[in-house]
Amino acid sequence: MQASLPPVASGFWQLEAGEVARNIAAGLVCAMLTLPIAFSYAALMFGGERAIGLPTGVSMALVTGAVVAIVAALLGSIAFGIAGPISESAVPLAVMLASVAQAVPADAAPEARLATLLFALTMAALLNGAGLFMLGWLRAAVAVRYVPYPVVAGFVAGTGWLLTLAAVRIATDLPPRFADLPRFLDSGVLLRLGVALGFGALLTVAMTRLRHYLTLPLVLLAGIVGSLAVFTWTPIGLDTARALGWYFPPMPQASPWMPWTPSVLHAVDWSAIGTVLPDMAAVLVVTALAVLMSASTLEVVARRDCDMNRQLKVEGIAALTAALLGGFAGGLSASRSMINRMAGATGRLSGIACGLGIAAILAFDGAQLITFVPKFVLSGLLLYLGGQFLWRWTVSVRRELMIVDWLTVVGIMLVIAHSGYVAGVAAGVLAACLIFAVRYSRMPIVKHSLTLAERRSSVDRPPALSAALLTAGGKVPILQLQGFVFFGSAYRLLEQVRGMLPNARAVVLDFRLVSGLDSSAAMSFQKMAHAAAARKLPLCLAGLNDTAETELRRAGLFAAWLTAERFGTLDQALERCEELLLDDAVHGQRQQAEPFEAWISRELQSDEAARLLRARTVRTMHAPGETLCLQGEATTSLMFVESGRVNIVLNHGSPRPLRLRVMDGRTVLGEMAFFTGAARSASMIAETPVVVHSLNRDAYEQLIRDHPEVAQAMTAFAIRLMAERLNVANRLVAAYER
Repeated sequence: MQASLPPVASGFWQLEAGEVARNIAAGLVCAMLTLPIAFSYAALMFGGERAIGLPTGVSMALVTGAVVAIVAALLGSIAFGIAGPISESAVPLAVMLASVAQAVPADAAPEARLATLLFALTMAALLNGAGLFMLGWLRAAVAVRYVPYPVVAGFVAGTGWLLTLAAVRIATDLPPRFADLPRFLDSGVLLRLGVALGFGALLTVAMTRLRHYLTLPLVLLAGIVGSLAVFTWTPIGLDTARALGWYFPPMPQASPWMPWTPSVLHAVDWSAIGTVLPDMAAVLVVTALAVLMSASTLEVVARRDCDMNRQLKVEGIAALTAALLGGFAGGLSASRSMINRMAGATGRLSGIACGLGIAAILAFDGAQLITFVPKFVLSGLLLYLGGQFLWRWTVSVRRELMIVDWLTVVGIMLVIAHSGYVAGVAAGVLAACLIFAVRYSRMPIVKHSLTLAERRSSVDRPPALSAALLTAGGKVPILQLQGFVFFGSAYRLLEQVRGMLPNARAVVLDFRLVSGLDSSAAMSFQKMAHAAAARKLPLCLAGLNDTAETELRRAGLFAAWLTAERFGTLDQALERCEELLLDDAVHGQRQQAEPFEAWISRELQSDEAARLLRARTVRTMHAPGETLCLQGEATTSLMFVESGRVNIVLNHGSPRPLRLRVMDGRTVLGEMAFFTGAARSASMIAETPVVVHSLNRDAYEQLIRDHPEVAQAMTAFAIRLMAERLNVANRLVAAYER
């Protein structure tokens, strides 16, 4: 093996003279490797009662290898990629042909039976080509990549199982079924099976220990030449070996498959073709997955991205071309492409050389070569490939997957082994949906669970009212939801809300992080609204997007007799709940506020200090909508609010300014900017009639000179106020960190 891989060239026309020879040599090595694989897959598809089509099947496999390799080399997105017959499509094609053979009437003429079998391969190739091209044209490669990993692994493991069963059938000429187990006890059958197993083990050891690109073709060649030498130079003889089942019998001359002649189209049993259309769809699904998995593997090898959609379109063109010229469905092979790369390939010339090499063998009646290849070599190769798939995707993968995912892989493999790829696809999709639903339902739909004591609205209220909200705020749970809400997660939320209602004054659901919900989830929210209405409690829904609101409205959540209320923002919902709590707890206190002078005296802890401060302030009145100060202007005064509500808004470039806070009643405005000398960080706008007492900077400095104790008391008041606001923020942070 080479220590480092050469860079990837974009085309054969960019190669230097030395690279031309190296690419041709690498391509011919891949052609040699493709031959036994093509023979194996032909024997796999035309085994048992379908042996009538084996000679033509070998020709079709060679046509596939030649055509697909050349088209992929010329147009593919991976310069060193080698395409041809692949096990992922060969196995479902074999399953499809078995179904066709059963659908053709037993008394059908041999010509009709053969034409139907071969045309089924052509139709599958046409459907495969058109489907792959459409997937690429629709740029659907990214969607195929979303197929869950355990499902893909189950498909590959199922392919490995079917390859193993096919290998047993080729070696023994017996179907590997429980009913036929006694027939496997024959000494000749056991001997042939044992030799095939031994050759498969030899291939496995050789490929594991001798990591060289020539290892596989040399071991296969040694098996072929060695067996010919043994049977030719010993009394057994080649004819006796064929009679004993070690070789395929001599085959009649096979003319190239020409599917579009009138005689063929007339002989085809179209009803039998119609019965296997689902199997053809399974071939498309499996081939698409195989192409994308192979391309993903080669991306890592080449250390560069590949255009997956382009590769799908190229594979579609290759399959269509192969169907027109008498081949069947193939695809990109990751293993042969990596061997091609290790053999020194740097560009597209290697793939063209591979295809031309296979075409040359086909031109010299290469189908007859299979009669000189012992069955144990082909079955051993299939055992090696199947064993690699089974080990990688049922044993090694166990370390990468959780037990549920691993059981999914094994389950899909068993379904494919028992009922075929169509059932395996259905089982895989169903398993993926069930696993996703169960796991997603376990994800916490509630990102944060708070109460109104921890998460307050932006309204800054007087200390007495704030203390009341702190005491009663635990009666209003706030649930911040996230993600897509579906029936499983919505039911858990319903149970959680039902448990909160007995001790609640209201329930707030924040939908700002919810992307959507389904109709089943909407019914769960309707049940929440019914439970809340039974206790005469408001169910406050904030931040609904259009999709979620449409589903909830369709479920009747906003019927007039229910208590569900919609709010544009969470802050509006919280303000509504605060008003409810204050109406319940401190209704009388809100109606009778202490005089402004008494409030200043209490906060400064001195009547004299309050008098001196009051003498230096200017009292002003502001109508609703009037601006007290603008964002960005110099801070020249400290404002004491006697009455009214003031909105603190931030202009941040959007058409609508952002409301940061609402200062309600007795408070101080602009203290941070005033004491630090900074500009106004936000604008202040009167929401209701507002009365303000302003202390300008000159008066404050005079107060410091003449009455420093008053200035000190005022500073202590400002510090206490900021500390209270910081304490509210700290409680919120602590709640979010739970």
